[in-house]
Amino acid sequence: GRITGSKMSSTDEGGSAGPHVLGIPAVLVNVPNLIGYGRLTLLVVSMGVYWPHDPTTTILLLLLSAGLDMVDGMLARMLDQCSSFGSFLDVAIDNLHRAVVWATVAPLMGAFVTSWEWCVLVCTHCLGATWKVNYVSRLSLALSLTHLSLLSLHPLCFLPD
Repeated sequence: GRITGSKMSSTDEGGSAGPHVLGIPAVLVNVPNLIGYGRLTLLVVSMGVYWPHDPTTTILLLLLSAGLDMVDGMLARMLDQCSSFGSFLDVAIDNLHRAVVWATVAPLMGAFVTSWEWCVLVCTHCLGATWKVNYVSRLSLALSLTHLSLLSLHPLCFLPD
């Protein structure tokens, strides 16, 4: 995520009183969020244009998106552009990324896994930025292992027969 502890930068929620760039709330156009929009575009292009006609290009685009996922959080911290919106956007795109992969590879199992991930996303974001600090000791080991196994398997799902 892009939020560490409860510290938020001045770019957090770009309300009418917050900073603007060309009339647009700055939080919507900061560097990490622009990378997030690029990741979303890569996801749509990879699944809408290349799959199933060119699985190799699909894999490369999804791997590029995954690589950018590492970069956006790092840049958010380096540029002091962490925000609740950016954190939510990042996790939502991650979940959408996995949902598309699961729906393509294993539709029935994917529906269950994807539904579970979206429920976790909504619940944790409703608890606020410090949910990890307050609830990490109560998280189930099974949930952690499930998430890790999904992350490790999803690039392999597109390998050709």
